[in-house]
Amino acid sequence: MNLFIFLLFSVVVHADDFPFSYEDSRAQFVALCLEARKTPQDYCEKFKVPSARDADLTIDYGYFSRPGNAGLVVLQSGIHGPESYAGAAVQKLFLRKYLTTYLEHGVDVLLIHALNPYGFKYATRADEDNINLNRNFSSDGLIYQVHNEGYVRMRDMFEPQGPVNSVWWSSLMSHVRIATKFISLMFHSREIYQAMNSGQFESPKGLSYGGHKGQIQHLFLQKLLPPLFAAHSGAILFLDFHTGLGQAGTLQILNGLDPDAKLLKAVHARVDALHTEKIEMVDASDRSHPDYYTTYGDVTDFAVKLGPQPNRILGLTMEYGTMPLNILGKLRSASRMILHNQAHAFGCSTPEVCAEVDQNFLEMFNPLDPVWRQKVVSKADQVFSVLVNWFSV
Repeated sequence: MNLFIFLLFSVVVHADDFPFSYEDSRAQFVALCLEARKTPQDYCEKFKVPSARDADLTIDYGYFSRPGNAGLVVLQSGIHGPESYAGAAVQKLFLRKYLTTYLEHGVDVLLIHALNPYGFKYATRADEDNINLNRNFSSDGLIYQVHNEGYVRMRDMFEPQGPVNSVWWSSLMSHVRIATKFISLMFHSREIYQAMNSGQFESPKGLSYGGHKGQIQHLFLQKLLPPLFAAHSGAILFLDFHTGLGQAGTLQILNGLDPDAKLLKAVHARVDALHTEKIEMVDASDRSHPDYYTTYGDVTDFAVKLGPQPNRILGLTMEYGTMPLNILGKLRSASRMILHNQAHAFGCSTPEVCAEVDQNFLEMFNPLDPVWRQKVVSKADQVFSVLVNWFSV
């Protein structure tokens, strides 16, 4: 009985760590950030994001430093709007439990809350211009010239025209179209999801649109990160927190396109030392892996290049899964993405239909299940507990 009460209390506590809204999350982050300041080097700032729809959108961030600290960890969340809820809960955990520990171990800390405040507030992965920010980052502009041949060939499947009249019927038709394509590809789903999710730069109203130039978040990170990277002579870890992709209930730690082998090996060693299930190291660029795909314009690949010595910086994505990786889970995930994009491009037959589309979409990245929410925080807790020793690599 005592164990049951403890577990129930744990679930309630962690579930309450999830904010109710963008405004609620921003207020909580700012309050915790201000409370955590201890020295003149610590600061809490905000960066205004211009918007034609909303004059009150900001990227809030906090930096904490101690004299002599050589290492730096950056914990960023909310590049995809609906994923901001879990990201905010994880950042609250870090501020409350790990900030002092990391500082005392010679590691300064930068927390970036809700990089995509528009997407957070209005429940969309993209920003106000329908740009997927995690397909928008490029240090040389070459990303915007990428031609996603697979997306072009399957564009009719990804971008059905006209308003959404029925969630049930539209979902069924989407399932049928994807399943038919899946069969025609000899049951190799990777080609479909590579085309759909890796990034495309030709259809502004389509899925995973990366844009033709860097958005304001590009400028924000380009100004914020280089001076901090240059000021630290030790190892630097850039963590970008996500939810949605991967096996439900599993935290995947994914490396970028060209990680430093020594730094990545050290992360593997520390994560493996946990001897725990549901935390996996994944090479998302491995083309032999059926469930992952190479992305263009990823923020972690961009961030690594902003330092004077990229071989001292490791960029990783922490992604906590929400849906099963079986064929039904993949079909549901893809159809919800397609319907949400269709509804925002063409509208719905009734407000109730759009509300259902939006709710299904939000649930894919921010499940209300308190057990799922507790596990998000507890798995991040385990990872933070061992990564503090990574900086001695």
